[in-house]
Amino acid sequence: KTSSTPANPLHFLDYWRIIRIRKTVILAVWLLVVLTTTAVTFVLPKTFRSTARIEVKKDITDIPELGGAQAQAAFDPYFMATEFDKIQSTSILYPVIQELDLTKRWAPRLNETILTLQQTYRLLLNYLDVRQARNTSLIDISVYSEDPDEAAEISNKIADEYRKWRELSRSRQAQSGIQVLSKNLDEQTVEVERLQKEVDALRAENKIPDSLLNSSGYQQASIERERVSALAQELTRAESELVFYRTKLEELNKLDRRSQRNAVLTVVPSEQLLPTLYANLYDIEQQIATLAKDYSGEHPQMERAMELRSRIDRQIEERLDGIFAGLSNQVVSLDTRVVKLVEAVETGRAEVADSASRYGTYFQKKRDLENQQRIRDAILLRLLHVQVDAQIPTTSIVETINR
Repeated sequence: KTSSTPANPLHFLDYWRIIRIRKTVILAVWLLVVLTTTAVTFVLPKTFRSTARIEVKKDITDIPELGGAQAQAAFDPYFMATEFDKIQSTSILYPVIQELDLTKRWAPRLNETILTLQQTYRLLLNYLDVRQARNTSLIDISVYSEDPDEAAEISNKIADEYRKWRELSRSRQAQSGIQVLSKNLDEQTVEVERLQKEVDALRAENKIPDSLLNSSGYQQASIERERVSALAQELTRAESELVFYRTKLEELNKLDRRSQRNAVLTVVPSEQLLPTLYANLYDIEQQIATLAKDYSGEHPQMERAMELRSRIDRQIEERLDGIFAGLSNQVVSLDTRVVKLVEAVETGRAEVADSASRYGTYFQKKRDLENQQRIRDAILLRLLHVQVDAQIPTTSIVETINR
């Protein structure tokens, strides 16, 4: 078994004793560092920093799409880092070097007559510092130089070149989108015109009224079906009446004349003349029976009474014949009406089927036309949105800070 003894911790007084013992060495080292730093500081040339602060936004429009809702921009943690690399890329810095002629201006620093573009680019990267202002969408482009004016000129030029590059990239992308949308819009317009001609031709061919232009076609089909349904109901009622009157006539024809006289009032309860004639016949028969007790058949009163009875009896017979003729005519009329209604119902059903076929083709083409028109309108709205959005800048120079 082994055991370890804990080390005794050093006390502050132990450090103080060491400092007192080594104070000469410590003081000498401190003086050497201070003097060296001071000398180097005075020997080094002065360096100035100029910072151009720019505001950078993602390529998302500030206005909502025409006919749509405003899209919410999602947070992108890599956006700013990506923009830092873009600012320090050759696409941005090469134009800055060429426009400011830095290849010649910086050549004496390296004892050269002229620097290459790549050498100047690497030298500029050493003088360039790109950072993000904390908790903002601002980017600070800082350039260090012995000449403060040169630092400000380069930082502002980099910011301006980056802005131009963003606008150019966005403009190229927008122009590509505009070309594609314009091509699709032209194709869609041609398709709409073709369908419009087909719809107009079908309308003229089928003689579709103006009242149906803004309807779906089902309204007119429903009206025609209701008309056919009404005709069918009327046909049912006519057939019922035909069976009713035909049955009456057939049953009356089965009876003898006396039974017909008794039954006709039951069959035709609305008859008003026969009851009067029956009452008159009953009265005259009563009168004849009374006269027969006192007079013979050749007596003038008996002859007048018998003549009156014969006349009333003829009137009853004529009235019965008229009733039977009326029932026969009613049956014939109803039979003719049923035939006409059957023809009308069949014709109506054929027209409904034909209209459904003709209108179905027309309204299907019309729906296709409306769909293509909506697609064309959507493309047009998108094209207008892209054209407007292309004119809105996403990068702006906020301020320039010289230090």
